[in-house]
Amino acid sequence: MKIMKNMAERYKQSGISSYAPIAVIMMAALSGTMGCAPAFRANLDTRYAGEFVWPPPPEKPRITYLWSLYSFAPQGENIAEYIEHEGSTEAFADLPYMLKPYGIHAMNNKLYIVDQGIPRVSVIDLKTQELLHFGFEGIGQLRMPIAIAVDNRGRMFVTDSEAATVNIYEPSGTFSGYLGEKGFFKRPTGIVIEQATQRVYVLDSTEHRVQVFDASGAYRSGFGQRGSGNGEFNYPTHIAAGTNGRIYISDAMNFRIQIFDKDGNFISTFGKQGDAYDEIDKPKGIAVDTFGHIYLVDTMQDMIKIFDDRGDLLLFFGGQGVAPGTFSMPTGISIDERNTIYVADTYNHKIQAFKLIEEKVR
Repeated sequence: MKIMKNMAERYKQSGISSYAPIAVIMMAALSGTMGCAPAFRANLDTRYAGEFVWPPPPEKPRITYLWSLYSFAPQGENIAEYIEHEGSTEAFADLPYMLKPYGIHAMNNKLYIVDQGIPRVSVIDLKTQELLHFGFEGIGQLRMPIAIAVDNRGRMFVTDSEAATVNIYEPSGTFSGYLGEKGFFKRPTGIVIEQATQRVYVLDSTEHRVQVFDASGAYRSGFGQRGSGNGEFNYPTHIAAGTNGRIYISDAMNFRIQIFDKDGNFISTFGKQGDAYDEIDKPKGIAVDTFGHIYLVDTMQDMIKIFDDRGDLLLFFGGQGVAPGTFSMPTGISIDERNTIYVADTYNHKIQAFKLIEEKVR
């Protein structure tokens, strides 16, 4: 009920729907009411596209707001309209909105969203807004999904921290197996596939270690142990790969970012604990654009911070709120090949998209 009330209030403030239709969906779903399944589509809200930029005037803008994704109602309809027109609801796993979007990945005009609150994975074709849900039932059912990575064959690798597995799904959403032997992972969280080599890097957070697999799924190597020295970790949670082949790790309880080469050799580190703009409070998602800028989600500050590879702060945007460009406990972040930035705005129950409009942030 608390989640339902929070969602209703945030949707109402955002002008997406009223409390009553959300309550109807939630209660019907929780009671097992079923209806015929419509062809859901991603309903991208572009009403404020281009109206929010960072830094604000009179500075030259570097980042602009594009859209928000709240619901999977048919294109052009909000949740209230969908219920009114369809007169039916879906099972809990097929709810036409997100409960707790957490992990996110974007590539080749597709957006992959890990929703912890249902749990399930949603795949959106950004050209057609067509939608695929999977992972919520049957073989390969998820318990606590964290992050997702996609290889060059379109296969999807999803970490499940509660089940202690990395599940592999075909492009159709069909479960096809696990990465690693049974019992190999203790608490897998962040995952990334380095595109040039197709190596799969998995963070095992409670082991304070990175496990590396080759493109065939065979175990290759691992690096890291608990500590605060170079190449050591204290509950790492998120990981990214740059176009330069470097691996970037959000070393959460050391309040820093560490950078490695593709073989796990330490390169550099930056960051210190604090609530100043150039400090790190609660690091979560991490991503790198095509120019090497490092984007860090600072969850406690509801903010995206952009650094260069020396750790100098270039720009930040966000803040607590429900309006476009503000967040509530964001977690995942992904940047596609066109430098479109996607943020999992977890407790606002939505995805927000932004665009880098300058080649260099500074």
